[in-house]
Amino acid sequence: MLTEAILSCEQVDGPNQKPSLTAGTLAVRYRSYGITVLFVMLATIVCLLGRHFLVLTDLAIAYLYVIVVSALLFRRGPAVFASALSVLAFDFFFVPPVFQLNIADVHYIFTFCMMFFVGLLVATLAARIRRERQNSIERERRTAALFALSRDLGRATDELEAAGELVRHSAAAFDANATLLMADTDGTLKIAANVGTTTSGRREQLAIALTYEHGLVAGYGTNRYPDAKIVSVPMAAAGVTVGVLAVEVLSTSVFGDAQREMLESFGRQGGVCVAGLRSAMELKLAEMQVRTEAVRSALLTSVSHDLRTPLAVITEAATMLRDDAELLSPSQRTDMVATVCEEAERMDRLVANLLDMTRLESGKLTLRREWVSCEELVGAALNIAKSKTTHLTISTNLEPDLPLVAVDASLVEQLLANIFENAAKYAGPHATVNIAARAHESGLILEVADDGPGIPPGSEERIFEKFHRAGSNSVGGSGLGLAICRAIADIHGCAISASNRAAGGAVFSLTIPIVGVPPALPSEREALRLE
Repeated sequence: MLTEAILSCEQVDGPNQKPSLTAGTLAVRYRSYGITVLFVMLATIVCLLGRHFLVLTDLAIAYLYVIVVSALLFRRGPAVFASALSVLAFDFFFVPPVFQLNIADVHYIFTFCMMFFVGLLVATLAARIRRERQNSIERERRTAALFALSRDLGRATDELEAAGELVRHSAAAFDANATLLMADTDGTLKIAANVGTTTSGRREQLAIALTYEHGLVAGYGTNRYPDAKIVSVPMAAAGVTVGVLAVEVLSTSVFGDAQREMLESFGRQGGVCVAGLRSAMELKLAEMQVRTEAVRSALLTSVSHDLRTPLAVITEAATMLRDDAELLSPSQRTDMVATVCEEAERMDRLVANLLDMTRLESGKLTLRREWVSCEELVGAALNIAKSKTTHLTISTNLEPDLPLVAVDASLVEQLLANIFENAAKYAGPHATVNIAARAHESGLILEVADDGPGIPPGSEERIFEKFHRAGSNSVGGSGLGLAICRAIADIHGCAISASNRAAGGAVFSLTIPIVGVPPALPSEREALRLE
């Protein structure tokens, strides 16, 4: 009963807040005293009507009930006033001699004292419970606000987004204008985000500068520029101030120590978030730098080796043809010319691969899709790679009536040609390569299998990385062929993978999705008529 009554009573100021004696507040206080007088009058009327069949003890309890109700509903002042007024009314109307304030029996003095002190005790307990309730509500509100801020800051992806969330939550929590200032590259404080416009006088600017330079809370309610109309707290993490959060104090009656501590918590949350975002950005930049250095190193290693070797061969052969041509037989001259041409083609392939990789990774490549058949793609790819696959034993197993696919034919043909050349390079020039294709619900699946040594375990994905070479480094090449295959597959929305066959050798699988509605193929009679 006591708790339920307190939960229905009026709100009071928190322990760290000073009550504001405005006209409205005074009117509420005077009204509570007036209601207390009405309660005592009502109890007196009821007791007068029942005085013939009620004893004095019952009448005293009735007044005690009025004291308790006043203590529960109002502050301590109306409760004490109700206690005193009830004692006077009880003595005047019911204690002999009635209608006089004289006390005929001394033991009634003890009754009066008990009534008064019980009222004072109940008023004190009620005020304490009311204060604890208010503190509990305030703690719950602060916890909810901090949780909401922490949740939204955790979703922020950059400093500006985090700054916006911080000032938005600060303005909502304190129902005031809020501004967040952060330092730019030259250390100058600039507004990163704000809700409303906070006061920016000289005292306010000095408070913000002090907070940023020394990491101290300044402004209203502190001993540092207490006449400022703002409260500024540092946004810091690990002892480093990264910004200043300033909230304008619109009402001195609702901004006390608890609110200032909550604002400091907001600043710490924001500082931790910004520090985390900066650390993540630095880590990302460091990782990018490491990857860039790795790629640069691999590129230099690959290019220096793969360009130096053919250049050395070409230079040596050309020098001999120029200086010792009369000493060479016709067959030797023919072999040297062939060597020069072969090494020049090797350099051309390397440069072409580098250019293709750059073009694919630039994101500016526009696909020219056209409907082609699987047979056309395989035939064109074999023709491109024929110089490298001359000694391979190639068999095809293409299902009849395979669907057409909408692809950039030149790119997919280059993809397949790279796979064929890779098989000739790693499976051996006299290996057997089987090309199979079948329709699937997700599109067209094309597989290229060989009977070579296979892929080293654990390298099934790494072989598609740039400059990675599986197996021995003695195998020539730049390590870009399969990387180009992966890039071409990605821009087409295809899936490419590599694995080892149970019977030995490697198998490359390419899944080409069906994009759009393929055109209807002409019937046999129409095809003859077109011919």
